[in-house]
Amino acid sequence: MIKFERKVKNCKDTRFGIYFGNHPPRYKKIFVENNILKKFKDQDQLLSCILLMEDRLTKVIYTKKPTINIYTNEIQEAFEVRHQYKFLDWECAYCKDSIKTKINNYKIENFVCVKCFEYYFKNNEKFISQIIIDSTLKFTDYYKGLLIKNQKQFLKYIKKK
Repeated sequence: MIKFERKVKNCKDTRFGIYFGNHPPRYKKIFVENNILKKFKDQDQLLSCILLMEDRLTKVIYTKKPTINIYTNEIQEAFEVRHQYKFLDWECAYCKDSIKTKINNYKIENFVCVKCFEYYFKNNEKFISQIIIDSTLKFTDYYKGLLIKNQKQFLKYIKKK
């Protein structure tokens, strides 16, 4: 439950006698936009419930926000862009076809295409080929290189500013 502090109406950061100095600015914005809340200014539980419901809405709405995908230069929803950042372009360990590899998944099916997985590993998943191990090591080195490159770019940006 959100606790409210009461102060004089002319005090800074107040609305309907409720002090918003300790709360996020979006709470005061809700009170400014909705004058009907003046009727309920003494009912802390009701106001707390309303603000908590608005918080839940803001936590869900940002996923629908249009965002630019820096790799494809397309405008997509933030949820899709964030989901696509978890995948990197990679090649199948056996047939060298291009596949999408998930960053934090080191299972066999992540480093081979569907056809190769069904052919080589469908019946025998306990056996791990040296080709798969080499592919995972290359992928790890490649991903580490990308992370270090991004960190250097970020540090360079910070030093400029």
